[in-house]
Amino acid sequence: VKISDSRMSGIIWYDSIVKDVEIMDSKLDLANFRATKFKNVVVKDCVLNGSDWQGATLTNVKFDNCNLDDIDVNSCTMNNVDLRSSTLSNIKGISGLAKATLSQSQLIALAPIFANEIGIQIED
Repeated sequence: VKISDSRMSGIIWYDSIVKDVEIMDSKLDLANFRATKFKNVVVKDCVLNGSDWQGATLTNVKFDNCNLDDIDVNSCTMNNVDLRSSTLSNIKGISGLAKATLSQSQLIALAPIFANEIGIQIED
């Protein structure tokens, strides 16, 4: 399946299966992907800010040049998920990114969120 040039703001794909799908040049902000299983998916040049991924399972997923700001990944399970070329800020449930691949600059930008998650205080 290929989805291209679409607008699906607020879409609800709750407890679904998304397999062998390519999503390109689309807007899926504020989407609900809770408990959805993603396998062999490529998401390219998409806006996904404010989306809810709680309890989702992502396997072999690549986010290429996507906006993933303000997403919630609480209780997410990730295996072979590439986020390196996408924007990530203000992530809720940051431990849900376990096993994802991030760039060094993304890690540095997310460091305060990681520190807060494990109870580290940062003061200058």
